Order: sequence, then structure tokens, then C-alpha cells
Amino acid sequence: MKRVFSLALLFFIFYFCSCENSKNKSTVINNVNNNLLTTIGDREITVNDFIKRCEYVPRPNYCKNNNYIHKKIALNSLIAEKLLAIEYEKKNFSFTSAQINLITGRKEQSLRQMMLKKNGFDKVEPNPALVRLVAKQIKKTYEISFLILTEEQKQKVLSKNLESLSTIPSSIGDSPSINFRKITFNEEMPLKVKEILYFSEPQDNVLYGPVSINKKSSMFFEIEGWNTAVSVTDEQKKQSIIDAQKSYNELNALKIYEQYVSSLMRGKKLDFDPKTFQLFSDRVSEIYLIEKDKKESAMQNSIWDQEIKKIKEISSFNDLKDIKNQNLLFFDNKNYSVKEVLNLIKTHPLVFRNRKISKNTFDNELKYALADLFRDQEITKKAYKLNYDKDKAIINIERKWKDFISSEVMKKKLTKGTDSGLKIISSKVDSLQKIYSNIIRIDTDKFEKIKLTNIDLNVIYTNQAYPLFEPSFPILTDDHLLDYGKKYNFN
Repeated sequence: MKRVFSLALLFFIFYFCSCENSKNKSTVINNVNNNLLTTIGDREITVNDFIKRCEYVPRPNYCKNNNYIHKKIALNSLIAEKLLAIEYEKKNFSFTSAQINLITGRKEQSLRQMMLKKNGFDKVEPNPALVRLVAKQIKKTYEISFLILTEEQKQKVLSKNLESLSTIPSSIGDSPSINFRKITFNEEMPLKVKEILYFSEPQDNVLYGPVSINKKSSMFFEIEGWNTAVSVTDEQKKQSIIDAQKSYNELNALKIYEQYVSSLMRGKKLDFDPKTFQLFSDRVSEIYLIEKDKKESAMQNSIWDQEIKKIKEISSFNDLKDIKNQNLLFFDNKNYSVKEVLNLIKTHPLVFRNRKISKNTFDNELKYALADLFRDQEITKKAYKLNYDKDKAIINIERKWKDFISSEVMKKKLTKGTDSGLKIISSKVDSLQKIYSNIIRIDTDKFEKIKLTNIDLNVIYTNQAYPLFEPSFPILTDDHLLDYGKKYNFN
């Protein structure tokens, strides 16, 4: 069974930071200069590229294990993808507009991830004492009581200087219900709540809050008690420190980056035209609400089918033609028509903060999604101004998606109208291996040291325009022979 692994925050920047080594995980080489595995002309496959393409999307059964034969099939498949991309270019094929939008969107999402790294993670200051505290705290499961209040209710609580959660309902007159739940470290929660519970030593029966949930509501809470899991072995204690350090870096990077983004957005105002927005929302809701369950399950399907379809949904939404020239919103001293907003969405599909959206809440959720779209546009513009698009990591990401799409197009052309797809493609790949053998270099010594798992995973981002982490594994050959190219040492 495939398993979907969500990256709830942007801090898992595997494109720019090597994956961590841990038990039952792949061996990843951290030194960039020691990371090159294969070159096909000017195209490169690094050790990290190989592992990510094998580990973070499912591989077919004929190459899903860690034995040497299966690893060679996997490497041949990734090289085959590059060879078909070279053929695509030689034939002067052109990308469709949807494919161009996908490539651009992927590149710009990576630019924003690099912005987070450089303006968040890279600025985190070490704090060993706090990391040790977090290592202790993350073992706790808290039992909390809490209230979610409106802005008006929150102001009543603050004006009365209340110090106990139990006194709030009767004091503010609205009688909201007190809720109870258990919280573990890995659950989703507002950053402020995580900071209180796991980055300090909070007390029970103390009123904490208000913690902002969104623009309209805030939370007050008390700790009723907690249970603490005990680290017994040295390995468990070591892992607690590793997890604590990672969490410390993540929390502080996000706080630093939030301030950076706030400075980028300072003075920029977003207003919606009420009439046009309502028409736009009513029609767009049909895309996002109809068969929502089917769309969510499609997260596990191929990147090709899902992401191209996702872009086409908006760009082909003909019901908006009659209002395409009407102003939808005003942002940063400029009016944006429906058509101009749709053009932005083509490379940055809308991302809704709340996964549970009903017809009644869609208008507000759409406003948040559009606000996030324009925020991301400002971050992207800044990244271009800083020339991050010239960074080799970004260039390689753009090339990876181009090569993936090119090879998929070639595969479809070669197998059109046939039932023996893999056989035809594999035969074509064999011939291309011979044709391009003199420009292929493989560091076999490095390759033999790589270890893979046989666990099917789809690694995804949540709350990202493009959720799937890697292109799907290229099903192009089941050949395990490395009888082409040149053995080379890239050290």
C-alpha cells in the first residue's frame, strides 16, 4: 500500500539541504562537491537526486528493492529520462502552455523555498540550553481545556483581566463551551501554542492566551495535566536531542521568516470588488467543491495527470469569460481583472488554508487563498531581484521538471496506439544508450554505496501550490545492465 507523507511546513527544503541520515533511511552525501553521481552531457544526476526520485515516490515492483540489480534498473531509468529529453530537444518539440506554466510554477515555488532557507533557517542562532529543554518537553502529551472566541468576546476577556478559563463563559455573557483535548508534539497547532507548550515550562491551571487563530477568532487555554514518555536507551536520548534541534530550527526559522515577509508586505493593501468577487467566487466554487473527495484522493496519483489537470481547471474555466475584464481586486495601487488573476493562478494554483470548506465558508476561504497568492507573488518577485533564479540549485530543479515532462511526451509519442509500452520504450532507451554512450559518465564507486528502502511513499507538501515533492518515477526500462557510458570518479 502506498503511504502519503505530508510535509506540513516549508522547512523540509530537500532541494537545498541534504536529507538527514538515520536508521533505515538512505545514505545521503552532504558535501556538494562529492555529490555528483552521473552526467549526461551537461545534465546531472546527484546522489541526492537519485535517492529522492527513488524514495519519495513509489517505484515499480521490478526495481523497488535495495539489491544491486534493482538499483541499476533505477539508475538506468533516470538516465533514460535524460536521454529522451535530449531527443525531445533534437526534434524541436515545444511545450504546451500548461506544461510551461507547470515548469514556471515549480521553479517559482522553489525560489520561495530558497527565500525561506536564506531569510529564515540561515539566520537561526544556536541555543543549546533551549534545545535541551525542548528535548525534555517533546516527550509530553498535554491535556488542555480551551475556548475559541470571537474578536468581541476576546476583548471582553481582556478588559476584565480574567485569570481562569472556567470564569470566562459566565463573565462575557455569551456562554461559549469549554473544549478538551490531548496534544502531542507532532500535531498541527498554532506556532504560539507550540512555543508555550514545548519551548518553555508551562504551568497547569494558568490561563494562556489570547492566541490568534485567524482574523476573526482567538484561543484561550489552560493545561489540565500531562504525561511524559521516558527515554530509556542512549539511542532514544540521542534521538530526542536530534528532534529537539530540528524543531528549534524550524520554529525560529519560521518566526524570523514571518517578520521578513511582513516587511515585504508592509504598506500593501488588498481590497476586493464586492460584486465581481461574488460572481467569481460562485463560479470558482464549482471547481473546488464538486467531487472534492475524488480530488483529494488524486494526491496519490501521478504527477503528470494531477498537476497538469490542476492548472487546466482554471485556465479552461469558460464560465468566467463574460466577466474576465471586470476588476476583481485592488492590490498595491493596481487593479487586477479576473483575467489577470487567472493568469497568476495558472502558475500558482490556489491554496486553501482550511481543508474543510463548505459552500457557506467558501467566500472567506477564497479571499485568504487570493491573499496568499499575492503574498507569494511578492516573495517571488523579491527572489528574482536577488538573482536566486541564477542559483545552480534552482536551475537544476527547473531542468529536472523540463526533462521529466519532455520524457513523458516522448514516451506517449513512442507508445501511442500500442499495448506493449515498456517493451517499446525499453528498446528505444537501449538504442539511445549506445548513441549517447560517449557523453555519459557514472561514478560506480559512489553508486554502490547508496542504500535504498523498499517502502512505497508519496511525499507531499501541504499548503503548497504544487504539493507533490518529486516527479513520478520514470517507467522507461527494466534493464539492469550498465554496459554503456564511462566509469568516472567525480571526487
